[in-house]
Formats: sequence, C-alpha cells, structure tokens
Amino acid sequence: PRWRLCGASALGVLTLIIVLWVVLGSSDAPVGSLSVRSTPEGASVQLDGLALPGVTPLAHVPVEPGHDYRLRVSAPGYEPTEVSFSAREGLQAQRVSLQRTRVRLRVEASVSGLGVSVNGSPRASPPLEIPGLLPGSSVRIIVTGPDDAPARELSHVVSSDDPNVVNVDPEPVPVTQPAPSKRRRPRTYRRRWRR
Repeated sequence: PRWRLCGASALGVLTLIIVLWVVLGSSDAPVGSLSVRSTPEGASVQLDGLALPGVTPLAHVPVEPGHDYRLRVSAPGYEPTEVSFSAREGLQAQRVSLQRTRVRLRVEASVSGLGVSVNGSPRASPPLEIPGLLPGSSVRIIVTGPDDAPARELSHVVSSDDPNVVNVDPEPVPVTQPAPSKRRRPRTYRRRWRR
C-alpha cells in the first residue's frame, strides 16, 4: 500500500539526517560564535571588511577560533568604531559604545573691528573656528564692536552640519524717513476791486 511506501521514505530521510548530524557533530573542528551589541542599538557591523546582515544587536555570528578579526561598528551621527579581537571557541560577546560625531562652528563677519567670544573663550576677531561641538548643544556668542557699539549676545544651537556657519555682522540700522514737515499754505490775497 501507498502509506507503507511513504512511511519507508520518511524513515529513510530521517535516518540520513541523523547520520549526517552524528558525522558532522563529531567533527573535531572547534566552533566559535560572536554576538555584537552597541550603544546605541541599530548600528551596522563589518567583520574583516564584510558587512554583516542586519543591525545590532547581532547574535550567533560564526567565527573561526584562533583567528584575529577586525570589527567595525557604525551608525549615522556617530563616529565609526573599530575593535580587534581574537576569536575563541564557544560564544563570545563584543560590546561597543559609539561616540557622537562632533562638528565645528565657524564664526564669520564682513565688518572689521568685531571681537567674538564663544562660550567664554578669549575675545578674537572673526573668522574663527571652534572644533569638537556636539550636535544639539547650545553655544553662547558675545560680539563686541565695532568701535563703541554695545556688546551683543547671540545663541546658536549646533546642527549636524560641519561646519556650522554663523555670521555676526551687526544688523543694519533701519533708515528712517524724516517726518513730512507741516508747511503752511501760502496765503493768497485777493484783490478787491473797487467799483
């Protein structure tokens, strides 16, 4: 009958799977596995220059024990980080903390005689650059001059642009039109004609 044929075929496939499992499982080759976590999560990972599928956290990445690997972890808005390690037998974990990408602030002016202080730094003349700022941080800019003009305080929130550019030219003084003078109309004299 047909059911005996199906049963015999299934038994044959099962036997083949068990034999392969025993043969491959009894191999003396050690097996290594790697898990990768990052702060923040969702980072891309390269292992010896090859991109791994998915993003962190990653688990059970096969590695060869005794082999030296180079791990590169990267995410938008963060500095890429590289880690070297030697793989060992069994499961091993790599945890990587990514640092936010820092940017520069460039302060420019087209007016001469200005002095600029950024976050309490010594007064300097523009153009000047301040490196190592975190996107999202706030910067306090004090502008003095030209001549005896009063000091101005500006606030700037650092964006992810590199560099952030801030122009500190004084705002133009609005030109006011003189108020129209009230002129008296010239008197007109009418001659009275006597008859």
